[in-house]
Amino acid sequence: MVGKRSPESVKIWAYIQVRCKNGLCAKDIYHELCDAYGKSEVSYATITRWMKKFKSGKTTIEDEPRPVRLRSVVTDKTLKRFVKL
Repeated sequence: MVGKRSPESVKIWAYIQVRCKNGLCAKDIYHELCDAYGKSEVSYATITRWMKKFKSGKTTIEDEPRPVRLRSVVTDKTLKRFVKL
């Protein structure tokens, strides 16, 4: 999940995981969650994305670690901006 998680995210994640294991489809889970929390709490796309992850063996809500990106790359062009040759 990108961005900030709501305080209910862990509960919703666990609910989706259990309902997925019980064989419910994403549409039914989405309607149940909308009835309980409203339509703005979780999107249908998020539910389907999480269900795919559960079916592939993911068991945690935490994001996978990502490699650290460099802020910039030193090239002749960028070097000329900072150093007068």
